[in-house]
Formats: sequence, structure tokens, C-alpha cells
Amino acid sequence: TTHHPPPANAATTTTTTITATPKNLPLSPGSLEPDWGWYDEGAARREAAERLVHNHAAIARFAARGAGKQGMPPVMAPLADPNAVPDDSVVPAVDVMLRWVCHALLSDTGHLDDSVGQSAASLAGVSDEVVASLTYLKDRVGVPRDMQLPAARQLRGHLLWASGKF
Repeated sequence: TTHHPPPANAATTTTTTITATPKNLPLSPGSLEPDWGWYDEGAARREAAERLVHNHAAIARFAARGAGKQGMPPVMAPLADPNAVPDDSVVPAVDVMLRWVCHALLSDTGHLDDSVGQSAASLAGVSDEVVASLTYLKDRVGVPRDMQLPAARQLRGHLLWASGKF
């Protein structure tokens, strides 16, 4: 996905392009925030995995809202729809991919690529829905509500990696 931020003012014509691809893992060491340099990347990955495991069933169902329907009445904030309805038929497939994400957070994505690719291929009938669900979750990870910034950064990167297997 490529994002082009709007110019700061009418006189500014320079834009920054940020490209995120599934090949960005492992994330580059360090942080975008200067005050988080003390935080260990391994600890961030473990925190993200712990948060997934802690409430896995609810997280898989929440993510399945990405493949579901908008809530009624509609809301103005597109990333905050408390009435969104998940697609319960994709929850098991989303759960499989979240388990792979958790495994990758605790180990290394390199040796998992083939296995995760095979799992994704076995979910071909719902691949668009699973990708939409993983993207929905990635876009809604809250800092500090859900986890600290370094952990959220790791989780988002790993969700993007998993989405790229389809």
C-alpha cells in the first residue's frame, strides 16, 4: 500500500511516499519514536504475541469484521464502527492466520514462509475475506489501549506479512 500525505500548506509541493510490503520483515531495528530506543525488539514481539494469545477468540472475531458488514446506524469515523458485524464464516480461517502471526512473532518468519504459504493456499476459498480481516485488525491496533508502540509496530508488520501470503 502506498500513502501520499497531503502537503502541509498550499506552498508546499513535496510529498513523502511510504510503501509497506510483506517483504519488510523483519522490521528494521530501532524505532520511529526517539524515546523508545530503550525498548527491546524481542520484548516487543513477545508482548504482541501475548496480547494475541490472551484474547485470541475475541480478536479473531473482531478481525472478521473486515469481511463482514458495516454497522447500523452508520458512523462517521471509518476506523471506529462499534456496530460492525463480523463474518462468522471466516473466523476459523482468520484464527489460523493469527496463530501463524503469533508463531512468527515468537520465532522468525524466514523458516515459516513455506508453511504459511501452504496454509494460505488451503484457505483459497476465503482468501479475500481473510486478507480484509487481517487488514482490518492491522488498521485498528490501538496504542496504548491494546499494547505499547513497539509491540503494535511488530504486530502490524507481521499482519501485513501474513496478508502477503495470499
